[in-house]
Amino acid sequence: MTKTRIAKKAVHMVVALNVAAVVNAKVSDYLDLEDESITLEIGSFVAGQLVANQTDRITDPAIDRIVQKWQARKAVKAEHTDE
Repeated sequence: MTKTRIAKKAVHMVVALNVAAVVNAKVSDYLDLEDESITLEIGSFVAGQLVANQTDRITDPAIDRIVQKWQARKAVKAEHTDE
């Protein structure tokens, strides 16, 4: 697994877990469920994964652009150190 793929997976999980936390908090405010209810935990995690899957088409190209910039800087730096 490449570093780029790991970064994409990490961003995906960060988005999913943040959405899950928000969904968990908001649903527990409106429904008569405890914060630690397994039903609420699973439901909020599924919602987080759905949102993360939809945002992958935005975050993946952004990560690719960042990686390309880092590689270009690394190439320039290597070129200057060779001289």
